[in-house]
Amino acid sequence: MVDMSEDECWRLLQSCDVGRLAWVSAGRPVVVPVNFRVVNRQIVIRISPYSLQGREIEDSRIAFEADQIDSHQRTGWSVLLRGHAAFDYRRDTGVGPEPWPEGHRPLHVLLSPSSVTGRRLL
Repeated sequence: MVDMSEDECWRLLQSCDVGRLAWVSAGRPVVVPVNFRVVNRQIVIRISPYSLQGREIEDSRIAFEADQIDSHQRTGWSVLLRGHAAFDYRRDTGVGPEPWPEGHRPLHVLLSPSSVTGRRLL
């Protein structure tokens, strides 16, 4: 395992489109898969305002992880972002990732990092 620089972490995050969003709800951890896009060193996701995320993550501390693993070669990388979630009501609905699940997801969430760390398995 080798630690990666923050620049390498952001470059790798730009190469994938699915990660996991984590937060604490009623004293318990919650982790959900989300598709995302990197914009200006922030993670942008789109959600329904009536979803669990829509009800709980605004103005709260979050963690976000994305990775890529090759189990046959036993190589891969993982990036962990810790920070803050904020809703962006100004963003056009055409900007940001296209959500994979069906349904209307007009609310853009910006995940702003306070730390970005990553490891690569060689």
